[in-house]
Amino acid sequence: MTQDLEHRSRAFLDRTKKELMFCRIAWIAPDGTSIRYSIPMDSDASGDLVFGVVYQGPRPGWTAELAFVPRVLYLEEAAPPLSLGVSVEILGGMDMNRDGDMLDAFLVGQVEQRIYDSAGLLVDRSVATDLVVLAMVGQSPAGDVDADGILDPLFSVLDVAGSVVPAALIAPNGVRLRVTVAHWNFQDLRKSFIMRKLSDECVFRNSQ
Repeated sequence: MTQDLEHRSRAFLDRTKKELMFCRIAWIAPDGTSIRYSIPMDSDASGDLVFGVVYQGPRPGWTAELAFVPRVLYLEEAAPPLSLGVSVEILGGMDMNRDGDMLDAFLVGQVEQRIYDSAGLLVDRSVATDLVVLAMVGQSPAGDVDADGILDPLFSVLDVAGSVVPAALIAPNGVRLRVTVAHWNFQDLRKSFIMRKLSDECVFRNSQ
C-alpha cells in the first residue's frame, strides 16, 4: 500500500515536471490549487518558437491548466463544518495529520488537466491524478497536510533565494516551480489510513 501511494505521487510529479519545466505561466491561483500555462513550439516549422499547447496538433495561443477539483471533505471530530459544495464525512476521532488535535479538515479530490483555446474557452478536460489530499486552513485548501510546519500548496513558484513568489510577481522573479502532492488511502476497514507526501522542483528553462 505504501509503495503504491509513493508510486502514484512520483508518477504525477515526474509527468508534471516534464510538462512545466519549459512552460510560461499565464496564471497561478493564490492558494496554489491551479496553474495555467503554455509551452514553446515551432508550429509552422519555421524555426521560430511560439507558445501554446499541443492538442490534436500544435495550437499557438492556447493554454493548458492543471487544477485541483475537490470531491470529499473529511472532518476530524471537532472540526467546524465548511461549505464547499462537496460531500462531507466526519471521521470521529481520527487525527489525520497526527498533530494532537481534532480541529483539522482535509479535501480529497482529483487534479484535472484543462485545455483552453485562444479565446479562453474550455475545449477539453481530463483527469491527471486522483485521491490528492489538501489540508484546510480556514477556507483555504492550501495548508499543512502532514503537520510538519510547512505549508503544502499543490503548486508554488520560487525565486532564486527559494522564497515563494506571489502570483503577481512571477514575471520576472520566478525561476523554478515546486509541486507537492499527497496521496492517501484508508486501511483496516477505515480504522486508520496511510498518507504519503512527496515534493519536487524543476528549474524553468524559459524566462517568465
